[in-house]
Amino acid sequence: MLCTGRPENRSLVLGKVANIDLDRRSNFQQSFRLRLDIRPPHSTHPLSDFFLPLDTMAAYVRSTVDRLDRPSAYFSSRSKRHGRDRRDRDRDGDEDMKEPEQPPEDPLKDATTLYVGNLSFYTTEEQVYELFSKVGEIKRLVMGLDRFTKTPCGFCFVEYYTHQDALDCMKYIGGTKLDERIIRTDLDPGFEEGRQYGRGKSGGQVRDEYREDFDEGRGGLGRALQAERLKEQERARGETDYGKDR
Repeated sequence: MLCTGRPENRSLVLGKVANIDLDRRSNFQQSFRLRLDIRPPHSTHPLSDFFLPLDTMAAYVRSTVDRLDRPSAYFSSRSKRHGRDRRDRDRDGDEDMKEPEQPPEDPLKDATTLYVGNLSFYTTEEQVYELFSKVGEIKRLVMGLDRFTKTPCGFCFVEYYTHQDALDCMKYIGGTKLDERIIRTDLDPGFEEGRQYGRGKSGGQVRDEYREDFDEGRGGLGRALQAERLKEQERARGETDYGKDR
């Protein structure tokens, strides 16, 4: 590459340049306050005839290598967003002096209630009470019920007097067997009226609606799945009867 200066207008003539990295154009302009002027190769016209503004250089200059280290679109958008946030904070400087908001307290920090799942439909309240009272005194026991039939549907709420008793229950009883079923225990923020009823379409728990495996302790197949199969059987029976009548 050949570089020659032109003192009268403080410009540079670059000769035999195959390509110029467009990403570095701004570096030339900002660091050295130079303007890049392009003249097509093998041209006999004076250089002044081919002075081009920087925004039209792309017509003559091509970059043969894509930058692998260029910022990602996510980084660029995040930087813009954070920049706007900083400007907003600077604009509202008085608000920065306010005390930061306290994070919300953990609702399970002092929880004394446990949700117990995966019970058999045939497990009684007395059985649950006998097992869970081994780790502490029970304050209240609420059995989960089918919304329509008001029969047990496989879960319950156990409330203790202290948070430590609830933790001990999770430690020693959670994962054990009751009525030959492994029960599951989780801390709960607290029982409220209405939560004892199943939320499934058929009145039981949602997990029992479309269960494909046969679970004898929880009503066999899923209730919604059973209803769909009954409809299919009735439809097939009706088509068979219609064929016989013809």
